[in-house]
This record gives sequence, structure tokens and C-alpha cells, in this order.
Amino acid sequence: MVLTAALWGFTSNPVSFQMKGEPVGAFERDALERKTPAIEIEVWEPHEQEMVKYRGFSMQRLLTAVYGDAWRNEEEILFTCSDGYRPSVPVERLIEQPAVLAFERVGSRDFEITNTLQGDETVRVGPYYLVWDNAADSEREVKGASDWPYQVEKVDLVRFADRFPQMAPPEGSNAGTMAGFTAFRKHCANCHSINGDGGLKGIELNYPVSVTEVLERKWLKHWILNPAEMHPETTMPALNRKLTDRLIIAENIVAYLETMSRNKKAPKKNP
Repeated sequence: MVLTAALWGFTSNPVSFQMKGEPVGAFERDALERKTPAIEIEVWEPHEQEMVKYRGFSMQRLLTAVYGDAWRNEEEILFTCSDGYRPSVPVERLIEQPAVLAFERVGSRDFEITNTLQGDETVRVGPYYLVWDNAADSEREVKGASDWPYQVEKVDLVRFADRFPQMAPPEGSNAGTMAGFTAFRKHCANCHSINGDGGLKGIELNYPVSVTEVLERKWLKHWILNPAEMHPETTMPALNRKLTDRLIIAENIVAYLETMSRNKKAPKKNP
């Protein structure tokens, strides 16, 4: 028997949808189920590195129910989470790979995970958790967990340049800086901000004091690669150890941070 949230006595939390910061609607779970039926999916859970079953809504069908087909023409989907995590997922990825906005871990009373990437911390992932249909994905370990936001409260369709204008390096920046910017967006910006743009789970890295002004280059690179070796109690995960070019990626991220340290801007209030 599938143990539903109702049987466990859970209450539903609304999730709000926006289009470029403008409200589209906020929906409780029963309203979402009227838009699209809940389904079950078995995924390889990157936080626990084992197969897990979840119950939730097809993200593609849900986006179509809320926005119509217009969402497919947008650039990014920004997820805002209650813990300050704010990943921006390319729309193209959601078109190519099925995902589910889960509200329940099948067969478990608690909607939570053991996050092996952050010191085996037990984390409640509700009200909603974006999981990817990756059971047959040969690159699932390389992709890691950066696009698996939990505690999702808000979904917004955005253009990255509009949403995070203060994070971009200046035009004409060298190749290392631009590669570092791409890597920072993928691996760091979900938790950390630059000039106020990015995630709120971790610290601001550029304004008013750049992290490059606090840590020497070699220590900053080591922190990115092996944070627990520098601070055993940190919850920051190491840069994905499955990446074959992780040393170069870390170098490029540092190059980007050094460039941004010379391009500080006071944070603007997020909408």
C-alpha cells in the first residue's frame, strides 16, 4: 500500500509560481493534484547514493498546467527554498530530462533525506523536492545533486541575465574567468551570492569583502576541493569528486572570484 501524506496527517504547504518575478498563482497540494495527477518515481538519490522512491507531480506537466506551453520558450527556472538555496535550472534540461516535484518519500513517515554530501545531516526536504528521472543515466554521479533543490517554496521563470545581473563578470574577461563564471553558476551560486545575486544558504563572497581578500589563492582552492579538511564541522560539500577536471574547475572558480573582487557592487533587493 502506498502511504500517502494524508494518511500520515501531513498538512499541505502552498508553492507559488511566478513569471519574471510577477505572481502567477500559489497552490496547495490538492489544487496541484487537480491540475495534474501525482505519480511515483524511483530515482538514484545523489544525497544518499542509493535508489529511492518518491511521489509527486511531473514537473513538465505541472509547468504546462500553470503556464501553458509558454514555459518552454523561457531560459531558466529559478527555485527558491526555505533554507536559502536558490538554484537556477535551464529550461532546456527540463525539456530533455523528466523531473518530479516530490512531496513524499514512498513508504516513509518522514519526508527527509540523509545528506551524505553534508556530513550525513538529516534534512527535511518538504514541502517540495525536485528529483530527476536518473535511474538509467550513466552520468548521474558526475551530475551530482546541484540541481536537486529541496524545501522548495517558489518557482519563477527567469532570464539569468535579468535575475542575476550583478553576478556576471565584465565584458572582455579572459577565458579562465568566463569558465569560472560558468562553473560558479553550476556548483556554487545555488548557495552563495556575488554582489547580492545568488543563493542565501551560504555567505556572500564578494561584497563588501571578497573571499579572495581573506584567503590566499592556494587556500581558497583547497577550500573548494576539500572544505572538511580545513573546517571539519562545515556543511559545505566538496566540489563533485566525480569530475575528471575538478582541479581546473577549482582554478577557474578562483579566477572568477578574483575578477569579481575588482568589480564590487552593492547588493540590490531581490523581488
